[in-house]
Amino acid sequence: MVSVAPSMLPSLRHLRFIVGYLLVLSALLLTLINIFKANSAASLLRPTSLHRRSKHTFALPSGPKKDVLPIVSRKHPWGAHGLVDLGIGHHNPSILRMPPGTAALYVTVARSQYDTKIVQDIEGQPVDIDLRDIMGALLEDDPTHNTHAWPPDLNMLYNTSQTTILPLIRSTSNVIRGCVPAAGWWFRHIPGPEDARLFWSALGEPLLTYNSPGSRDDLCRQIYLIDARVVMPELNEALERIGWNEVHPVRLRHHFPLYWEGQGGLEKNWALIAVGEELYVHTDLAPRKVWSLGDYDTEKRQLVLTPLHHDETTSNCFTDIRNATDMLHPHQTGNFIPLTLCNRGECEPTPENTVLTGFAHWKFGIPGQYERRVITLKSTPPFDYVSMSPPLTFVGATDSIDTLYVMSHDFFPRDPNLADYAPGHGFLDDLCVISIGKNNNEGIFVETDVMSLMESHTAC
Repeated sequence: MVSVAPSMLPSLRHLRFIVGYLLVLSALLLTLINIFKANSAASLLRPTSLHRRSKHTFALPSGPKKDVLPIVSRKHPWGAHGLVDLGIGHHNPSILRMPPGTAALYVTVARSQYDTKIVQDIEGQPVDIDLRDIMGALLEDDPTHNTHAWPPDLNMLYNTSQTTILPLIRSTSNVIRGCVPAAGWWFRHIPGPEDARLFWSALGEPLLTYNSPGSRDDLCRQIYLIDARVVMPELNEALERIGWNEVHPVRLRHHFPLYWEGQGGLEKNWALIAVGEELYVHTDLAPRKVWSLGDYDTEKRQLVLTPLHHDETTSNCFTDIRNATDMLHPHQTGNFIPLTLCNRGECEPTPENTVLTGFAHWKFGIPGQYERRVITLKSTPPFDYVSMSPPLTFVGATDSIDTLYVMSHDFFPRDPNLADYAPGHGFLDDLCVISIGKNNNEGIFVETDVMSLMESHTAC
């Protein structure tokens, strides 16, 4: 047994005092760290300054500059994307959040899988016809998928209604005459529709755009516009049950082909903008072209677009921020929808605090991969550029291998009881569902925080 000399006892008391002092300092330091973290997290939900390049004063969120934005799904423990199961092969889905009380979480439209048949062309020669259709269904979370397993299952949305083929415009001819070598030769044997996209108008209308063979012989493909309730009875009935259709009546009951005077043979990837009762069309990113929807031309059976803004040169903010010569022509996808730069309930939307959000893609090679970025516009005509994000990646997918193409996005509040604005109008503390086509053979989705899309933007 070791005895302690009396002369050593003060030293032990001093040691205990020092240890206790260090413990208090450690607790104080941890408290300060937690306070710093809380303030940092809170600052993410307060609009501050944008990484600036010019005079724009939109207060998008700031923070550490990121070269890439990883988009994480909040519905999966590893942040991985989910799957869309329609009970039949499909890809390139477009998903909208349904209003509360409809007994469905989402509604989707998607393109059918590749299918061909051999027919004779106008010269009697055998050709492969690429059969394409657009399907629609209501969706709900699949409770049988266990995200707590090891490894966790991917989240899945499954069809709660029967998946149906939508009665959209298609050609009865095996050869589309407007698809000449100079414009759309690839589509000359594709009589059906593709690129279907859903979005909520400012009036609460679930609108559908798609492209299909032109309404005239000199047009290869055209963009068509219709209220989705007209071609999706299950969607119409679900909204009818909650009185939605009485408050938000159908205006666009026909398949309206969109057309501007002198339009070329092939048009794809137009983005619509809804402001009040008005609709606008953003057809090109660079040089930027924006149109307003005018009257219906009964003789030509077209919804005629009138010029609103056309850039005189191909150089603009968009090309200045992302100057790439190793990619094919950039194009937009989906439609532009409004986002107010404050938390829901903390401010009223105004032109000074609201932007329009959309996606732009750059393609590497054929079929190749895409670089995706969020772009924002002013919320009033002529919808000038505001900012652009770094490239986005989706957890669970590999950009160097997978072909990932964003079809649409939709904002919705975390609390359904706070849906005090038109559906699709977002705020910084909301959630966003992004629908994505993967490898041209399946549909995936990500449900994420709106804030994750708005970080590290470069201003125009």
